[in-house]
Amino acid sequence: MSKFNAKTIRRTLIAAILGSASSTTIAAESSQVQQVEKVEAPAKLALKEGFNISLQSNEIDDVFEGSGLGMSYQADFGNLLKEQEEHLNLYGRVHYQINRSDEDTQLSQADITLGLNYAHSDKLHVYLESAMLQQEVSGQPTSFTRSYDVTRLGARYNFKKSLVLNASAIHRNGDQNELGYRIAVESTKTDAYSMGMGFSSVGDNDSLFISIVSKF
Repeated sequence: MSKFNAKTIRRTLIAAILGSASSTTIAAESSQVQQVEKVEAPAKLALKEGFNISLQSNEIDDVFEGSGLGMSYQADFGNLLKEQEEHLNLYGRVHYQINRSDEDTQLSQADITLGLNYAHSDKLHVYLESAMLQQEVSGQPTSFTRSYDVTRLGARYNFKKSLVLNASAIHRNGDQNELGYRIAVESTKTDAYSMGMGFSSVGDNDSLFISIVSKF
């Protein structure tokens, strides 16, 4: 009877140990899978605040062709739908750029933008912007100053992990009504900095840019 009890107890202990080890292994594997999924999960889109510094190449047909530097600051004024899960954020942006050509012609441009950003989902945001834009070209043989009212309707879509496609249609109203577009690939990272690059074309203006966004 004692031998039977000893064997039974020993088998029970072995089974318990094996079961515990199996559970530990499964839990560890599950934790590793969760960690991998967490790393690979796409970051949620967010309305970014902070400074944007961009390297640019700009061209105005038959007037200017050169490169330079742009800087802007964007601030979020808050969610207008605080009692709902949806987010409709009001934001503002101030931008200034200066570019020079090989012929010592200079292009300077400043604009003030007010926008609405609607978070349709974690992967898709839609925005509408209204801006006042002033553009000045100085130097020989052409010098002029232009003012525009600009409207932009666009969307940002998180198409792959931390990569975002940002595209917008542009309407520019000055001496005449002009249509154009802007398209860029950006990063969703919200660390010290994030990057983007793209191209815009409206009226007689074309611009190629690489930007770095830094939040302080």
